[in-house]
Amino acid sequence: MKLNKDNTVKILKGKENGPVVTICGCIHGDEKIGLSILNWLIDTIHTQKLKGELRLIFGNPEAYDNNTRFIDTDLNRLFTPQSLDHIHKKNETQRNNEEKRAAYISQFFEDTDYLLDIHATGKPTKYPFAFCASSDAHLEIARVFNVDYIIVEEINTNMSDGPTDTYVDSKGGLGITIEAGWLGDKNLEHNLQNDVMAYLNEIGIYPYDMPTHQKAPKTLSIFHEIIAHSDNFEFLSSFENFHMFQRDDIIAHDKDISVKAPQDCFLIFPKRVIKAGKEAGYLARIET
Repeated sequence: MKLNKDNTVKILKGKENGPVVTICGCIHGDEKIGLSILNWLIDTIHTQKLKGELRLIFGNPEAYDNNTRFIDTDLNRLFTPQSLDHIHKKNETQRNNEEKRAAYISQFFEDTDYLLDIHATGKPTKYPFAFCASSDAHLEIARVFNVDYIIVEEINTNMSDGPTDTYVDSKGGLGITIEAGWLGDKNLEHNLQNDVMAYLNEIGIYPYDMPTHQKAPKTLSIFHEIIAHSDNFEFLSSFENFHMFQRDDIIAHDKDISVKAPQDCFLIFPKRVIKAGKEAGYLARIET
């Protein structure tokens, strides 16, 4: 049975021992590529070849049906011990949509060895990319994806507070988020299928003859979080993800202040809706 609003988790068990692997899709409801890949995997995976347990999770069905990122709050910011403890202390009737989903989904993360969370970007992006911790183990697995960049953080940002991958990391697993490309791209599913199968092969749960990659991804390290100081924050232009700036280029105006690039860098995750006190985007540099 495929995943849908009434059936949001599918667990496939192999006959041989192996890792516990969780793949999430549609944690953000408007990033519909996730559900497409999950249901494609249900049709594709033969359990007799599976070594271990594969958990497929449809993250936010209500937001999916409403074609919106979330209903009440960003689900991908709720997976922290503090947030989950707060949620579990509430009665079920007091929990909003995303709190209910976080309480349910988090149980599958506790003993996950490997997590892949499938996303797409809200603004056009030239490049698909992976996002993970900067450890050698994370980077080795992330390189199986046919992406241009692997993004890591050298500082703590709002982005690292509560996503699925860092929660699995905190439980001793290894989490990776894949940003497949712009959510408006009609070719996302085809482009991602081989990468997901290559990932399953790399971590030893399912065999796959991986095609030769065309790309050797560069590692970008986020070194600065752009925080809006007013509701009048405005980017100088409608910058795409990975727009490159040279040192001292003006990135945005924030009331009476010009926000400038402190060095040659890339703009990562520019936000569509920007409010005072919240992140407007991130700056990253190439690791050498």
